Amino acid sequence: MSAAGAYAHTESIDIGAPMHHCGHYSGESAVVLHPKITLLLRLLALVSAANAVWMLAHAWSWFQWVPGVANTGQPNAHFIHDVGIVYLLCALGLVWCTRRPLRGYPVLVGITLFFCGHALGHVIEILIGQLPMSHWIIDIPLVFLPALMLGVLVWPSLWQRLLAPSD
Repeated sequence: MSAAGAYAHTESIDIGAPMHHCGHYSGESAVVLHPKITLLLRLLALVSAANAVWMLAHAWSWFQWVPGVANTGQPNAHFIHDVGIVYLLCALGLVWCTRRPLRGYPVLVGITLFFCGHALGHVIEILIGQLPMSHWIIDIPLVFLPALMLGVLVWPSLWQRLLAPSD
């Protein structure tokens, strides 16, 4: 069976399957995520980790150099560090989700809620005038696009189709 065919025939893989007492889902080691989605999630993890490390190591530099951040108000190193920790946790969680797609699904939903909530906050701030209209464009690559991508991926029926038995 071709790789594409394997991902098209996964109706029997249940992302809501009960866990065994040892904490593993039935057949989890025999399930893999579509390779293109794995790559996409790992790229997002890499960007999130790089952002996190920069926020944690050099908050003031991050604040000055990331496009649009200076429009959000005065820098606060403690807050920047806190958000950096969230991005680091998201990066680790995304990698884990690619390695354990069944167990990782609820983690991916949580990560998606963070990214979508962050994007929604930007939309609201643009609409009420707290951020300039230029943020519609500035925020596409690092705010809106990841939220949209994750929002689509966590749709249960799509996630289930992206899983396939491993060889």
